[in-house]
Amino acid sequence: MSDITASSCHLKWKPPEDDGGKPITGYVVEKMDKDTGRWMRVAHTEPEVTESPVKGLQEGHEYLFRVRAITDEGESEPLEADAAIKAKNPYSKNVAMLCLHDHMSKVRTKYRLFCLFFPGANIACHCLLQEFSDF
Repeated sequence: MSDITASSCHLKWKPPEDDGGKPITGYVVEKMDKDTGRWMRVAHTEPEVTESPVKGLQEGHEYLFRVRAITDEGESEPLEADAAIKAKNPYSKNVAMLCLHDHMSKVRTKYRLFCLFFPGANIACHCLLQEFSDF
């Protein structure tokens, strides 16, 4: 799983090693909100597509995901994700931005060095230099 936000994520999976002698005609993706305990279908893909965006997650809820291969014989047993994800943005809504340095050059271009702090995230600080004209 990747690109996890408060309302969506992106899933990728590998095709099964054995298709049981029947070609795969597609995949079904399901999610389960751990609060409800019910599985819901959220996507259907073509047989060559082994990834899918999942939308409609509720912020703060934990979700499990599983994928089933489809053949002419029906659906396979599900391949279930190892762990649940929590629907949340990868950064806090209250990103603190601090201007560390201001400099006015001779050509009237302003440079600012900013440091962005992401409370509660894995990234402690991200710095960037911004340039803009005063004209």
